[in-house]
Amino acid sequence: MARQLTFRHRYPVDADRLFAMAIDLDVLEAVSRPWVQFDHLPSGPAQIGQRIDVALSLLGVLPAQPYSMHVVTCDPEARLLRSEEHGMGIVRLVHELKVEPSDIGALQIDRVVIDAGWRTEIAALWVRLIYRWRHRVLRRLLKTG
Repeated sequence: MARQLTFRHRYPVDADRLFAMAIDLDVLEAVSRPWVQFDHLPSGPAQIGQRIDVALSLLGVLPAQPYSMHVVTCDPEARLLRSEEHGMGIVRLVHELKVEPSDIGALQIDRVVIDAGWRTEIAALWVRLIYRWRHRVLRRLLKTG
């Protein structure tokens, strides 16, 4: 059974700048460490239609496993990214990222629908942990420029 999670984080920066960082694969790698380590992650901004096949290692301790991401939508004008992903026991994960202007700068809304079969609740806990961590690291990156 699939589970939907929604994360809302505000950042004191321009919405266009935040979206550019949110779709940058180098930033993804930086905000995911040490919880997730990527092998073969390309550099630069995600592009519509892009297929990203990587190997993921949880905590850098567990053996790397194949993981695939397909960028279905990447619209800088609408500040919207949507990807469909699978691997590491996840049957299907759909991630929709939207950035909107807000009173203090920008609001990033991440909606994640995850189906990992009987492991869905465990995967959802892991996703919650990762997104909280990413938020803290992204705030630090934005402060340091």
